[in-house]
Amino acid sequence: MGSQKRQQAETFLNEQIEQVEKELQTVQADDNLKNECLYPLQQYKQKISNNNSIAHLYELQSFIRDEKDAAFEKIANAMEAKRTKIEPGVKDKPSPVYKKPIIIKPRELTHQTYLENEEQMDKFLDELRVKLKTAIDSGDKIEIR
Repeated sequence: MGSQKRQQAETFLNEQIEQVEKELQTVQADDNLKNECLYPLQQYKQKISNNNSIAHLYELQSFIRDEKDAAFEKIANAMEAKRTKIEPGVKDKPSPVYKKPIIIKPRELTHQTYLENEEQMDKFLDELRVKLKTAIDSGDKIEIR
């Protein structure tokens, strides 16, 4: 069971790294930004392979998700700094506009543990739909957790 959970954690880590790499490629990031974003995530490979505790593997996945969020924040900050930095006399193609994903947690839309009837389900789905539509209409990318 532990090796299966370790494999799941490794798969999760690889998915998070791929997401960050995709965003870095989208914004044509330089090597420094790539290293700054990817290195902390890559450090988790060894932590996962050396861990036998299922609870710790789940905890590492939470840390990995936080590290991915931090990488997206670094990308957003770097792109904003690049867009606002204008050197006199230098014409450069504009930096790509980076939109950091908006995180939507459907669980936060209700205080109930269970939806027990159609009315509760409809209310929950309506609230979720409004939140998603607002984000999409603003041009945001959405990550659902």
